[in-house]
Amino acid sequence: YSDLVGTQADQNDNGVSDIIDVVAQALEHSLKAYVDDLDYKDPTLDSKVRVLLDDQGAYLLEGSIGTTGFLSNDQLFLAVDPWLNESYLQITVAHELFHVLQFKMDDDFVQNYQGVDWAESTAVWAEDYMYDENNDYINYLPDFFDYSDYSIFATSVPENTLFPYALNMWPNFLAEYYSSPDVSREIWGA
Repeated sequence: YSDLVGTQADQNDNGVSDIIDVVAQALEHSLKAYVDDLDYKDPTLDSKVRVLLDDQGAYLLEGSIGTTGFLSNDQLFLAVDPWLNESYLQITVAHELFHVLQFKMDDDFVQNYQGVDWAESTAVWAEDYMYDENNDYINYLPDFFDYSDYSIFATSVPENTLFPYALNMWPNFLAEYYSSPDVSREIWGA
C-alpha cells in the first residue's frame, strides 16, 4: 500500500490505518472459514500470498475493484481497491482470496470460459458465504436473466456484462440443494 493508504484514519488508535485493519480482518476471517469450516487447503502453507492495496492502479484494470494472479516471480497475489467502503472491502477480499484457493487447486482453470465462469461464480458464492448479510450477488442477477441463451457450459459469454459473476446462481443452488457448502470444493476436486 502507498503512504496515502497508510496515513488514513485510525479510529481505534492502534497505529494502523482503518483500511488496513478492515482488509487484515477480512483476510483472517475468510482464510479461517475457508480452511477450518470449508476444509480447503491453506494456501499460505507452502508459499506466501502478497496482498496489495492498489490505490495507484498498478494491478487493477480500469473499473475493477479486485484481481488475483501471479507476479513476475510466480508469487500469487491479490489486489483490492482500498477506497471501497468497509462492506465492499470485505467481500472483495473474500472473493479474491477464494481465487487464490482456486489457483492453488488448479491454475489451468483460466484456459477456457467454462473454467473462468466457474471460478467467478464460485468466488461470488464464497463472498456471500463469508458475508451473508451483504447480498451483493443480487446485483449480478439481471445479467443472468438478460442472457438466457448462455449457460455455465457456454464456450463464450456475452461481452461487456457481469454474466460470469451472475452465474453464482449455480453454486448457490447446488449448496442449497445438497444442503452443504462442500459441493463447491468437491467440484473443484479439492
